[in-house]
Amino acid sequence: MIYQTLNHHVCEEALSVTIVDGTPLDIRPKTCQLLLLLIKNSGKPLSKKMLLETVWKDSVVSEQVVFQSINEIRQLFPNENVIKTIPKQGYLWLPEVGSFDSVTAEIASHSTQPANTMRTQTQANVLTVLICSLFAAVVLMFAFKTYDTSTENQNTHQQLKGSIMILPAQNHIIGNDHNWVRLGMMDQVIQRLPNSKHNAVLATDYVLQVLKRANTPKNNIQVKDIQQIFQVSGAELIVLSKLLGTPHDYQLVYTFHYRNHVKKGVITNGKIQSLIDDFSQLIAKQIGGGALSPSLTYDTDFNNQMLGTAIERRDEGNYQLAKSMLESIVLSNPNNYTAQRILIEVLLRLKQFEKAKTHIKNVLPAVLKAKDDGQITQLLYLQALSFYVTYDDKASTKFAEQALRSAKKNNDWLLMAQIKNLQAAIALNTQDYELVEKLYKEEKEHYQVLRCPVGEAQSWANLAKLAKIQKQLEKFQYSIEQAITIAKHRNLDSQLDYFLETKHMSFN
Repeated sequence: MIYQTLNHHVCEEALSVTIVDGTPLDIRPKTCQLLLLLIKNSGKPLSKKMLLETVWKDSVVSEQVVFQSINEIRQLFPNENVIKTIPKQGYLWLPEVGSFDSVTAEIASHSTQPANTMRTQTQANVLTVLICSLFAAVVLMFAFKTYDTSTENQNTHQQLKGSIMILPAQNHIIGNDHNWVRLGMMDQVIQRLPNSKHNAVLATDYVLQVLKRANTPKNNIQVKDIQQIFQVSGAELIVLSKLLGTPHDYQLVYTFHYRNHVKKGVITNGKIQSLIDDFSQLIAKQIGGGALSPSLTYDTDFNNQMLGTAIERRDEGNYQLAKSMLESIVLSNPNNYTAQRILIEVLLRLKQFEKAKTHIKNVLPAVLKAKDDGQITQLLYLQALSFYVTYDDKASTKFAEQALRSAKKNNDWLLMAQIKNLQAAIALNTQDYELVEKLYKEEKEHYQVLRCPVGEAQSWANLAKLAKIQKQLEKFQYSIEQAITIAKHRNLDSQLDYFLETKHMSFN
């Protein structure tokens, strides 16, 4: 959920604050949590005790942290009286507060062409799909059971349905020669595993976003963290691994966490690349997938430690810093296509649309030559998006169709859903409501393949909005109730608030 107060946007998911023109502001996570608490309770004084018990519930701190955070918030709103201190009652947020479900402000505000209200809203919703993660809050429905690695009665070749998450490898080998392993090994395995008609392996940078959302340390993931990762990812299988031993005598200890059981094992090999190949093949058998993609050398995109840091800065909403870091990476290694793609995403977030277009135009030929199908699909989608937000629906449609063909070829269900959402936004501009409804339904079906409750619920909400535009009360009520039911069942609190707000909006 995004809250707007004065000329600031506060993103609940990313814990970030931006000016409406897209300029990011520096804010500490706890300070942002305090700001969110104040604006959610606008007009109601909150005591220091309540603020401490809510924001710092897991920490032992003094009241001074509240004073410091209040001061930091006031500095974000210079020349504005935003917080009133009420003796013996606490702190009161004064400005008016609005909320919406997009992570961006109105994109059209800086366009050279006029835009109607519907277009502005749909642009914001499309960028929501691009930037904010859409997998979240799947309830773990069964207790874990541990199975010995020698147990062969488990049906390891059964076709797994849903999404698969490979976590960063935990490196326990001393020395700098293996620093690349944490993200590099994970990235190699993810790139080698195929998607199918029934499941999809989540991309590396998306996995890092999920870990942030789950409040899980990337360097030392414990079994106790797995349940929280299940809850926020929508995954059906989570793979945890540790690299032990010494060079030329490697042991990879792995754990396959399913929703209803756990399977553990060890792989040994004297060569780390062979170890990665064996590990990839083992996971492929677990998910019932097809043949592996060709083996890679361990000089992968994510060997660059700065890339992981840049992604973290992006997820925190610090887009300017992320942009600088990503530009440094691609300057030294133009073939790091992951960094190139994330840089384009950041440029779009900063509303540097023409620069994003130019960058895509320069990078795409090299990616096509490299036959990197996953990156090709994503770049085509970003290209379609860049033309949509600059009001060139014809070009956007062309590249969206190309992206969709590529996504279908790769069974990339997440991108297929995102592309359908973009195509629906384009169709809304021509008021082709029959086509819009068809596209939203197809979007929903793609999320159902991934068993993604967040995406499915949002698709129902999109259908409700469409029904509202057409003044179809019965269809509106049915669709929004479907969204509310999913949000309640899956404990998607922020979505639920938005859906309830949508339900009670005036039907005029």
